[in-house]
Amino acid sequence: MIPSGKKVSKLYSVFPEDGTGDFTVVTDQKYVTGSTGLLELVPANTPAFDYSDGSGCPALLVETSELNYVKNTEEINKLVDWNYNISYTTLSLNSGLDPNGSNTSDLVLPSTSSSRHYIVGRAESSLGLFTLNDVITISGFFTQGGYKYIKLGGYFGNENALFDLSTGTFISKLSNVLSYTIKYFGNDIYRISVTYTFKNSIGNGYLYAGIQILDNSQLETYVGDGVSGVYVWGMNVVKNNVLSSYIQGIGTWVTRAADVETVTTPAGVTSITETIGGVEQTPITIPINFERASTATRVNEQGLIETVGIDVPRIDYTSGVGTFLVEGASTNLVLWSEDFSNASWIKILSTITANANIAPDGTLTAYKIVENSGSGLKYIQRSTTFTTNDSISIFAKAGERTQLAIGNAAVGASIFDLVLGTVVSSGSSNIKNEKIELYEDGWYRISANVIVSGSFAIQFFISNQGVVNYTGNGTSGLYIWGAQQEVGTEATSYIPTTTTSVTRAADITNGTTPIDLTYRAPNGLINKIIMT
Repeated sequence: MIPSGKKVSKLYSVFPEDGTGDFTVVTDQKYVTGSTGLLELVPANTPAFDYSDGSGCPALLVETSELNYVKNTEEINKLVDWNYNISYTTLSLNSGLDPNGSNTSDLVLPSTSSSRHYIVGRAESSLGLFTLNDVITISGFFTQGGYKYIKLGGYFGNENALFDLSTGTFISKLSNVLSYTIKYFGNDIYRISVTYTFKNSIGNGYLYAGIQILDNSQLETYVGDGVSGVYVWGMNVVKNNVLSSYIQGIGTWVTRAADVETVTTPAGVTSITETIGGVEQTPITIPINFERASTATRVNEQGLIETVGIDVPRIDYTSGVGTFLVEGASTNLVLWSEDFSNASWIKILSTITANANIAPDGTLTAYKIVENSGSGLKYIQRSTTFTTNDSISIFAKAGERTQLAIGNAAVGASIFDLVLGTVVSSGSSNIKNEKIELYEDGWYRISANVIVSGSFAIQFFISNQGVVNYTGNGTSGLYIWGAQQEVGTEATSYIPTTTTSVTRAADITNGTTPIDLTYRAPNGLINKIIMT
């Protein structure tokens, strides 16, 4: 099998029809989502094919090493080996369906006392496991069992998020939560994760992590009915900002070793080939002369935006498959494209918070735009000049609000949903070609072609369920990064700016710098690029 592309932790390939180009994978045993939607344990040194993306097609799961700090992942009464705190809840063990298809999920029952109801593990600072500002990801498998709302994450540091288990949806999160994920496993089971910065506002340096069950009116303090609760299974706590495959713990901390994939050419084969549509594809090397008189950005194999140097070709993984990116020249006319605190960005019925989330380039530089409690349009804007046919784009990620709109007074606003990844509505006939494209960690790049000329503002509005003119609550918002305005009908690769506009030079394939570009004809997928 020939690996044809890699995105985040998955290695993709066309379906193999012979043994040429086989690769070996050195792995630890791991759990994957099988073709039936259930968790399956794959033995060590066996390729782990995962179906969790919902496409129906398997992908080889390739992950880095990971240590899970939960010793007993499937026994909620032994949530962690740190000091354990169960508050006003009782447990009914092995009473619900788990993601393996067995009945080992534990029902957590809020008591009939008026109180908050939770299970939390406490890691004291003397254990030396965690330090302030560590990035923590906690995850588990949850099913409603009469109650449907849970908070997952840390406590005493604005570190948790609220979810609805009846619909598998995110509701809200506190300020130190960086991201979250929700994946459906059938039988009303959801795997939910929360990634947060460990802060601990009470000053003792302890890490508290676990779950809290709310009643069906989202009350935190209430009297339980003694029979309703939430099923819990498979808790993991790791020091990482990415959710990995489930790591089982039975009485000990478990480190899953890193996966190593090695492509080898079989004996007697001088070049690796593959078959697509019944036609054998042979890698072809074409010498070309490439140059570009400026730096440029690309999406790397980890799904992050990175800058490459002058005259360096770009293999871009936006689609998950490495492709040779060739673009014409373009200029980002938006100054301070990543600094929304700059005075040139005017805040209307809104405020912004710097360094509020991990940005698409992997740095803690994303801003949060937060609505105020007044009634009206809530947005940020900056003045600019439009040239009749401009593309506007920005990277955005859902927070308590999940929709962002692009527009201005001349053309109206097009609304984008940052959870569903859809265009909700178009502003007018003068906004065309709206697109929303998924990036890593819940980020989307949204863009639209604005057909207007003259001096107008670029405006980015918070939308509340399709409405941009509403009364805010003073706390809800979403995350933004990397604004861009350029001449043309579509957004091109991101061009960062500060005090002046920046031009990315054109990629020239008949330039003066020789390279060998190797690809598989005729499907055009990039195999490798070698500077000579």
